[in-house]
Amino acid sequence: MAITKIGEGEIYKAFSPLIDVMGAFILKPCTTDNTYKIIPSEYCGKERMVGLLVEKLGAEVVADTKFLSILTLEGLKLSVSKKGEIMIREFVKEEDATRLAKRIMKALEAEGQG
Repeated sequence: MAITKIGEGEIYKAFSPLIDVMGAFILKPCTTDNTYKIIPSEYCGKERMVGLLVEKLGAEVVADTKFLSILTLEGLKLSVSKKGEIMIREFVKEEDATRLAKRIMKALEAEGQG
C-alpha cells in the first residue's frame, strides 16, 4: 500500500490495487473510523452519481437533501456529496468496502466517469 499525504498534514493510505485497476479513482480512509471515500477524477455532481449507483448497481436511496444523499448497497451505507464524492460508511470488514469500491469504480468507468 502506498502512503499519500493529503490536506493539512494528515496521512492516509491509498489502496494501490484500486489505483492500478481504475486509475481515475482513489479509495482512501477518512478520519472517521470505518469510512472510506471514492473520489472521481472529474466533477460528476450528486444527482448523476446517485443515478448511476441506483440504475447500474441497484443502490437504494434512504435520504436525499440538497447537499448529501444517503444510500444502501450490499448492506453497506453510502453517502454522496454535492461534488459526487462517495463515502462508504460504518463498514465492519475492510474487504467488504474494498470489494464494493471496486464494483462502484468499474460501473463508473463503464459510464465514462473515469
